[in-house]
Amino acid sequence: MADKIDILKSSLFELKQEINNEAKKFEKEAKWRRRFDISLRAISAILAVAAPALVTYQPDPTSTGFVNSEYFRVLVILLVGFSGASITLQAVFAFDKKYANSKITSVQLMELERKVDFDLKVSDLFDEHETYRNLRNRLEEVAKSRSASLRTYVEEDINTVLSTDARVHDAVDRQNDNNGPPSTTS
Repeated sequence: MADKIDILKSSLFELKQEINNEAKKFEKEAKWRRRFDISLRAISAILAVAAPALVTYQPDPTSTGFVNSEYFRVLVILLVGFSGASITLQAVFAFDKKYANSKITSVQLMELERKVDFDLKVSDLFDEHETYRNLRNRLEEVAKSRSASLRTYVEEDINTVLSTDARVHDAVDRQNDNNGPPSTTS
């Protein structure tokens, strides 16, 4: 019986290590996604204010500086284009939703790891038969909980992508409806 208990403890410990590695991976992913989300939001906010100001700016026509050059006009066009693109990138990549999904999965896995750690620490408080039964049950529960967390993560990620695709297609359809079909005549 002691050998079986040791095998179960070893299996739980290995599973705990795998869960720990996965939790760290999801935490790192969440930080990365959060950083991109905040960066795109900041860029969008700055450009939303700067682009209209630059477009409506009227330099002194007698001036020969940079603001009257073609380079300035091209720069303004690029900034306005990037302003719209940054908002589109936010919607398409949905870093905010994906951040939340990664963070939630990381927290779930860390909680699961703590439960396993606790179970391993208290496993010797019971007689051999009860210890064996508790460890075996915990191993099954942890494996199921881990799979459920990972499955939920994948499902949420897929739902985010599908909802983003649907929003993009709807926006394109509305744009086409507003502009009408492309003209074939000149």
